Amino acid sequence: KWLIIVQFIIIIRNKLMKPGIIIFFLVVVLSLKAIYDEKLTNILKFTGQVLTGVYVWQNKTKVDENGMKLMNVEELRVFDGRKSEINPTGKIYLSLGGIVYDVTIKGKQFYGPGKAYHCFAGRAVSRSLGLGTLEESDLELADSIEDFDNSQMKALRGQVAFYDEKYERIGFLEERDLFVDLGIS
Repeated sequence: KWLIIVQFIIIIRNKLMKPGIIIFFLVVVLSLKAIYDEKLTNILKFTGQVLTGVYVWQNKTKVDENGMKLMNVEELRVFDGRKSEINPTGKIYLSLGGIVYDVTIKGKQFYGPGKAYHCFAGRAVSRSLGLGTLEESDLELADSIEDFDNSQMKALRGQVAFYDEKYERIGFLEERDLFVDLGIS
């Protein structure tokens, strides 16, 4: 349908060479199309998303060589279970050991807004889970584990194994070199 319309517009342009008529015709066609077809509404919505940058942000996701998402901590923060333009379904992600997990389906009752572990939602939580704490000061230090002793590193590796069994890995933090060096990947 659209191809026919575009071809017709090209023919009119070549015959009449009057841009005002072409614009008027295009407006009329699009108006009629809008009345009969909701797809135009979706196209306009999509165009608005592109113009505002929402679609671009959602679809500029970087991936590694295996197709896994690569995120930074600012991008991760959006996925805290609250619906937004960028997170319209309210997904819940968290990062542990530089690995980003989607905990939405199996963990909403723990990590969703107002739940006991919501403080982990949308955050890098290696330090907190390695220490077994919910303290905001440890949450703010995110993936700072340089001072961990062997028992804390063992606890962190145990948490990664637990999350690997229970939740889906969807990607990695871009800033995960320390964890790769420690054998957590």
